[in-house]
Amino acid sequence: MKILTGELRGRLIRLVPSEKMRPTSDIARKAICDAIQGLPEDKRVLDLFSGTGALGFEALSGGAKEVVWVDAERSQAEAIEKTLSDLGLSARGQVYCSDAMKAIETLGRRGQVFDLFFLDPPYHAGLGQKAVKLISEVGIFSEGAVLVLETHKTEDPAEVIGRFRTLRTKRHGDTKITYYRAAAAL
Repeated sequence: MKILTGELRGRLIRLVPSEKMRPTSDIARKAICDAIQGLPEDKRVLDLFSGTGALGFEALSGGAKEVVWVDAERSQAEAIEKTLSDLGLSARGQVYCSDAMKAIETLGRRGQVFDLFFLDPPYHAGLGQKAVKLISEVGIFSEGAVLVLETHKTEDPAEVIGRFRTLRTKRHGDTKITYYRAAAAL
């Protein structure tokens, strides 16, 4: 798998084959990058349910200040760390092998705040909306933060989840991508 956009375009992302993982398609990943073009620059990014970590690497390639990846599978977390090292970007990334909900709570206790979120949870498990709600409750987002939630095309995430309000929804194959923005108050 290769990085599709930005200064790292064409560089390789290490892959660990897994039946549990469903990587974001190149078409969907490119659509997300086009939709948020310029947004990652000098921002802190959280890539939850990261799998290959591709969206986080796209953010780094787009000039993100720092990316934090969270994935529950140790092999995926290790592959992300190796890719970071291969790219010479270990100082701009952190990788946590953790359950996403526990990681959100831990990041909140540490006072971490992010400007851009990528969430690509397993389909049909309801984890995406739960994670967005917890992000809102814990308050690990900056004012105006953007959150990108991937779900199956048949899932309908709520228009408003906590402090996050839908900006737009796009479908790419079996994937529905919902873009949210953090509101000052609802």
